[in-house]
Amino acid sequence: MAGLLVALLTSQLGEIPSSLELPSLEVVRPGFSWTAIVTATPVLVALLTVQSNVPSVIYLRTQGFRAPERVVNVVSGVGTILGSLLGPIAVSLALPPLLLAAGPGAGERSIRYRAVYLPVATGLLIALFAGTAAALSVVVPPRAAPRDGRAGADARARRRVAGD
Repeated sequence: MAGLLVALLTSQLGEIPSSLELPSLEVVRPGFSWTAIVTATPVLVALLTVQSNVPSVIYLRTQGFRAPERVVNVVSGVGTILGSLLGPIAVSLALPPLLLAAGPGAGERSIRYRAVYLPVATGLLIALFAGTAAALSVVVPPRAAPRDGRAGADARARRRVAGD
């Protein structure tokens, strides 16, 4: 806050963008090739299944929930296919949020599902306002260059060490 205040008082802030808008969704027509399918499929299967879905299902079962592994994998696959229409999106049952929502810290077992609402709402708000945050980044002043000539001396010293 102090840096922002100093930049404001010294007129170093950039201009505030004239139009701040919500991001737009653009449907992308996927291109398929055997090379891409053979290259990407094993990686996605390994990442989604082995790294995310399997540990998540195991954890759910240790907490007393009956997690249907096949349904989790089918929903992840369909979600990935639908998400790929908007870009490179992989959908899985992510372990970190699952630990928070399914663990004992989320409250009484019958109402633990409520623990997912706040993180999901936060993620949606971040996605909704990410474009605005990126547009506002031009307001921040650029990093000031050293004014005592050290930048040139440091570069010359690095060249001497490198043997140039």
